[in-house]
Amino acid sequence: MAGSRNRVAPAVIAVVLSLLPACGSDVPASKATIPPKVKLGKPYIGALTFAWKAGCSVPVAETVTKRGTTAELEYRLAAEPHGEELLISFRDMTMRRYDGKPVRVGQARAVAGFKLPDFAVDQNGALLGVRGMQELMDELGAIDSSFENVFTPEGIALLEDTVASKYWENWVGFWAGFASIDTPHFETTVSMALEQTTFDTAVVVDSLATTRTGDAVLRYRQTVDGEDFLRAIGAVSSAMGADEIAAAIAGSSGSRVTTVEITTDPRTLRPSTVSMVLDIELTRNGKRDHQVEKREWDFHWSAIRCNDSQSAG
Repeated sequence: MAGSRNRVAPAVIAVVLSLLPACGSDVPASKATIPPKVKLGKPYIGALTFAWKAGCSVPVAETVTKRGTTAELEYRLAAEPHGEELLISFRDMTMRRYDGKPVRVGQARAVAGFKLPDFAVDQNGALLGVRGMQELMDELGAIDSSFENVFTPEGIALLEDTVASKYWENWVGFWAGFASIDTPHFETTVSMALEQTTFDTAVVVDSLATTRTGDAVLRYRQTVDGEDFLRAIGAVSSAMGADEIAAAIAGSSGSRVTTVEITTDPRTLRPSTVSMVLDIELTRNGKRDHQVEKREWDFHWSAIRCNDSQSAG
């Protein structure tokens, strides 16, 4: 039995590493994808204000590279009022290319058939919650039994945090938490808690430039390493109901570094481009495992639609 567990462990550990949470918008106040020929000025100093218009949707192109493969996706992000919340939802998702090759119609429809979770945010852009993760997992379980009962309720909550940290928090939530950029360079240590385990993350925020149109070019880098890294893996393993992972990595070393760069309108927090690089290293039993995940988003606000018929600048 122990031998079987050792064979399975690397694959499970890969999942655990990818689920390590990133810090959210509670932080006190890679290279950016900057379009060519954009004139850059001094670092942006000033307010960051969330002002997405309800009842509108914007086209988004996403490129994700993970485990040696690259997928190119397109979808619309819709912002709809829901009580006192603003619900940000994915619509009309399709995969255009996979590893550089056009995707067949049937494959594209299969991607479009899944309803991804929504992000509930407040009037300031702060994340209130993720809606629909359990339903997505149930849908996947109906198609592939290997998804059934994989995650405990705590694991589902962790998935929600992970999805939010890779999407909404990178696009808006993290920056909305600042309210303003007061200095070109800022460093802090954030203590996080998960499954009754605390670990520290080092956070560095830089204001890189201001574009000719007034957009802010910003970057943040979050690092978890050393004993904090191992404690974080143990906490994630516990949330997934896989406590044996903590024992499997005893004596290991590693780090998780997330770098996000964004070009965004500070008056609305409507980003034009966002890039994320997630770099994870784990050395276990003398063997080094290195994973890199890259995501890039292009938001096409010139093609925004409001109430399915009108545009809003």
